[in-house]
Amino acid sequence: MQLRLVFITLIPILALAQDPRLCPRIVLPGDGVGETFWLFAPQIAVVRILRAEWTGPEIEITPPQKVVVRLVSVDAIVENVVRGDLKEGSSRFYFFANTLSANGYHTVLGWLAPGERYLVFLREDGNVLRTQADVSGFSIRIRSGFHDLVPGPRMGSPVAPGLAITRIALTPSPDFEKGFAANVQHTYGEIAQFAPPYETARLLRQLLKHEDPDVRAQACLTLSSNYRYRDPCLPELLRSANEGVRQQAARWLKMQPSSQSLLRSLIDDPLSLSKSGRVDDLSGDLELFAIDLDPAVRKQACDTLHTLLPLRRFSACATPEGAK
Repeated sequence: MQLRLVFITLIPILALAQDPRLCPRIVLPGDGVGETFWLFAPQIAVVRILRAEWTGPEIEITPPQKVVVRLVSVDAIVENVVRGDLKEGSSRFYFFANTLSANGYHTVLGWLAPGERYLVFLREDGNVLRTQADVSGFSIRIRSGFHDLVPGPRMGSPVAPGLAITRIALTPSPDFEKGFAANVQHTYGEIAQFAPPYETARLLRQLLKHEDPDVRAQACLTLSSNYRYRDPCLPELLRSANEGVRQQAARWLKMQPSSQSLLRSLIDDPLSLSKSGRVDDLSGDLELFAIDLDPAVRKQACDTLHTLLPLRRFSACATPEGAK
């Protein structure tokens, strides 16, 4: 995708004495800046918002389309540090949000609501902290609750920031929010870019064991709508007490590839079954087919894995027929 960042460097904000002099760095929906841009943020943290208030004047930006932005001051509690040297506790940072305008956007594209939890991408600008970019994309809503131990700098963990983000977003803690289950698919869409597909699938499959039936159902539907292997959880949803879940399960069952096509691909072109298309992800992606609902597909997936990587052991291939 084409990178389209709008940098405004002509006239900094002449704000009130207590406000910093900052210039917008705008990312609009569809700009496609990619995961690298966000993961290169010097500071990545999970925060709980205390206050978010407009400050400073409006700035009108016309190319490539009209956007009117205004600085927002945020007070938050830093709960977890994924990357960087932020201290847990109270913090203040800034971002630019679009305001509503007659000939521009009619909704605010990015906001941080008090009382809610977000993962934010931050950087230093002068002596203040601000988001990696402005208007959209700078945060991910976290509905999984508070996480006491998060792989990151504080724990001296080698876990990559992208994988840590994915784990936080898709691993519910005991105090996970009521809306977590209903937003599993939406959360997947926001974090899928940050970790290998097979790693995200493993996290979703962990949710299939959750005590909440809504969490289990939404995790299964998310797997079935985003991956080509056919998880055994889907036929079980046809017996769900929720009519909407039953209807979605029936729909995705009709759309799944046939065993014949999967077997042909596993034999002739296994790379075509990799969701990312990257060789580095191939073994992890193919191992998902070792838990397919068809024993023949499971066996062929294991045969293909052993042919490609004869010295590797795959937990899903511990039995001749593949995973149960």
